[in-house]
Amino acid sequence: MAVEYSMLQTQTVRLALTQEMRQSLVILQLPIVELNAYLERELERNPVLEKECEGRSAAETGANDWRSERATQGSSGGDLWSQLPARTVTLEAALLEQLYCMQDIPPLRRRIAAFLAGNLDSHGYLRIAPAEAAALLQAPLDEVMSGLELLRSLEPAGVASLDLADCLLRQLARRQERCSLAERLVQDGVERLASSSVRSLAAAYQTSTEELRAALRLIRSLQPRPGAGYGGGSIPYAIPDVILRPAGEGGQWQAETNDAVALKLTINAYYERLASNQRRPASELLYLEEHLHSARQLLRCVEQRRATLLSVAAAMVERQPEFLCKGWARLRPMQLKDIAERLGVHESTVSRAVSGKYMQTPLGVCELKSMFSTALPGVSGQEAVSAESIRCRLKGLISGENGHKPYSDQRLAELLSAEGYAVARRTVAKYREQLGIAPAGRRSGR
Repeated sequence: MAVEYSMLQTQTVRLALTQEMRQSLVILQLPIVELNAYLERELERNPVLEKECEGRSAAETGANDWRSERATQGSSGGDLWSQLPARTVTLEAALLEQLYCMQDIPPLRRRIAAFLAGNLDSHGYLRIAPAEAAALLQAPLDEVMSGLELLRSLEPAGVASLDLADCLLRQLARRQERCSLAERLVQDGVERLASSSVRSLAAAYQTSTEELRAALRLIRSLQPRPGAGYGGGSIPYAIPDVILRPAGEGGQWQAETNDAVALKLTINAYYERLASNQRRPASELLYLEEHLHSARQLLRCVEQRRATLLSVAAAMVERQPEFLCKGWARLRPMQLKDIAERLGVHESTVSRAVSGKYMQTPLGVCELKSMFSTALPGVSGQEAVSAESIRCRLKGLISGENGHKPYSDQRLAELLSAEGYAVARRTVAKYREQLGIAPAGRRSGR
């Protein structure tokens, strides 16, 4: 077969993303905190950009803020010191305070205990091997073990343990009345307690179910994370991009963007005037025009993000009035395509608009994505319900069950079906696992 060469002219249609479109997609997907960081980088890169508040001098700003704060304080009668946040005591600080209040402790042992206190994780467990600590401190291993026992004698009980069983056993050993059954249960493995029923455990340890339940209650009263009650580390806060405010009577709400925490940029007026001066050198004018174009493009993308996010949030609020008034149990089925069709945009636009963003609602700050839920059919042609409402009802049924005779997944499916939720047993099992609830056999005897 001969190979022939020819020239053909064809006409095709394809979408080519411009630089402004790419930047717009990136900015739309950024939550408010990441957007502020992005704008800070652009502010450093582009000299024609400035913050809107830069027009006021620092002295004027500080003086006005101070006068405003003093006026507010005087009108409310409050104390400025009472508005300061309380000091958070870390686990290490609490241990060191106890350690240095103890008398007649050898200096080396005290120093080793203080070093080990700085090698505890947020839960209070020791995260360094004694042999490694001895090598780092250049101290004998027996001295390190003595310092470790000194640290473990402090409060909270169970601190500086190696694992969960060690932590629970040390707490049981501090009790005035020892419970040998509880200690044996922990020594044999706490995993077995979660996977075995009360009757099987009672038969294995040759004791009555009442004594076994008492030992299990004692174990549950212990603290598996001794350091949980102390501060330390940064607390992750969710800053909402959208805030709902009441809009008249009748339970109506209006969505607003959280402009109070948003970084606002503008174009420096001096550089705009400078760029319009044609007597400037051509290289300077070209430099200014490029940066002015980039700045205007950035501001357009930010404003477009704000408008898109606001329209998406408003459409979501309009579709979920009962959810905002009565909670997650009344969440209606809603998917990305429903909002996209309502606004006349693509589903990917809605997905980018809600990605990683939060909204302040009457129920608290919730993630926008969590308001989307698949639709499940109702019984006998009833209105479809959301998966989230079924999970809420499933949690309510399990919390109200008899602890000695918990509902099986099949029984839970039957109860939900009687209330109008058409779900299969395997669906109940999936939702139960998502809620972190154990099967019926492991819930027996609670």
